[in-house]
Amino acid sequence: MGNTLTKIRSQSDGVTTPLYMKYISLAASFLWLIAGFSAGFAQDAVDWTQSQEREVYGSNDYLFSGQVYLPEYRGADGHPFYRLPDWQVGRIYLRDQASPEIRLMYNLVTQRVVVFHKPTGAPPVSLTLPIQMVDSFRIAGELFVRDQYAGEGISEAGFVQQIYQGGFAVYRSINKRYTPNSSGMYPIGTYGENEVRFWVHMPDQDDWQSFSSPRSMIKFLTEDNRDLRKAVKKARRQEVISLKSPSLSQLTLLLKMCDE
Repeated sequence: MGNTLTKIRSQSDGVTTPLYMKYISLAASFLWLIAGFSAGFAQDAVDWTQSQEREVYGSNDYLFSGQVYLPEYRGADGHPFYRLPDWQVGRIYLRDQASPEIRLMYNLVTQRVVVFHKPTGAPPVSLTLPIQMVDSFRIAGELFVRDQYAGEGISEAGFVQQIYQGGFAVYRSINKRYTPNSSGMYPIGTYGENEVRFWVHMPDQDDWQSFSSPRSMIKFLTEDNRDLRKAVKKARRQEVISLKSPSLSQLTLLLKMCDE
């Protein structure tokens, strides 16, 4: 497939890292942007020594050159983050550089990565990174890449997750929306449920096919093969797979069947 992602082995963590991280030029160094910020912007303090901080965060200042993250819509129902409204372990990739393990969150509304930083001699702070400073990132063991590195036919702005790569490629994008509530004396809004969309690229087609559900995607992949439809239906019964909300491992199983 023309847009199959070539991969290299990252020396920093031993995991497979996409080669597309070489496309963006990285400045030689960045200035710390958070010196002098008010402690009112800080998160709960953590007692770390300077050596511990260096061990965890490394010495790459570019990773901490974002803007102070100030949560929007305080008091709203729900939250804008992937999985949990709390820090999760992950890594940031930019060009051929991989960060050490850091604490981060993925804001699905803004499609920005938020990182936790504890600078020397200053209170802890949350920083939101510009999209152009992140080629890809891992959070809770899952890899998300900039949409432009997945394929030009993906119309989502932000990050997408590759969930299958074989005779065809499948990505999914995850977004959230904030809905304001103008009623009541003390109006607050609500963060909606995850909005998931699947993107399929076949090797003999230029365009990407977009689907709003796993069911519609599997139907597309099996529509011209009656025997395959029967095999997939049998596998769903045996593995107890619901096409309404299958796990990634279950969905990967079905996609692999569709690729054989």
